[in-house]
This record gives sequence, structure tokens and C-alpha cells, in this order.
Amino acid sequence: MSNAGEVIKGNNTNALNLATSWSAGSLPGTTDVVVWDSTVTAANSPALGGNVTWGGIKITNPTGLVTIGTTTETGILTLGTSGINMSSATQNLLINNNLAVGTSNQTWNVANARTLQWNTINISHTL
Repeated sequence: MSNAGEVIKGNNTNALNLATSWSAGSLPGTTDVVVWDSTVTAANSPALGGNVTWGGIKITNPTGLVTIGTTTETGILTLGTSGINMSSATQNLLINNNLAVGTSNQTWNVANARTLQWNTINISHTL
């Protein structure tokens, strides 16, 4: 996508680097915020599928836990200035991949009683 916006996760477990993983059928761009909302009707654990760069992640009201990536993948999830928004989340977020934050400051907002967890060895910030 060329213009920044929100891209909704489809109700599937297709790898996140595939257009078929997303409701609109196109990959999120580097400034887009990817969203898990009520479109996802069960716990969702898609593989990352390779290196991906998004503007940010937003969790609102999916039906179950959101898990991004597997513990055996080598892909890197890079986030831009939108960071992680779980301010209205009804579910938790688990990130199983290396996480690289962009070159700008980010806000990570996690609602009370929600958990943001990442299981990774390398968290990097590019200066």
C-alpha cells in the first residue's frame, strides 16, 4: 500500500508476509498500522514468514490471544513510529520474533490487565 492507513488482519493463519493474510488482500506498507480486531474470531498465531516492516501494530477486540511469528523463524519484525497500541485491547499480544524498532521514538500503550510479551533474543534499535 502506498498511503499510510490501517490494514486489518484476515480471519486466517496465513503467514503475515502474504497478501492473503490481510482482509483487503494486499500487504501492509512500511507506514501502515496492522490491526487485529473482531474480524479475527479465534486465537491467532500466524507465522511472520520473513522480514516485515510496518508502521505499527494495533490490537483491539479479536476473540483470542494474538501471537506473531514462531520461535523457530529467523525473520525480523520492524516497527515504525506508530509503535504498539493495545489501549483498547481485549486480548494479549505475544511476539515470537526478533523485533527491531525504527529510528524514531515510539509509543507502546498497553491497556490495564493486558499483556504484551516478546520472546526474542535480539531487540534492536537502529540509531
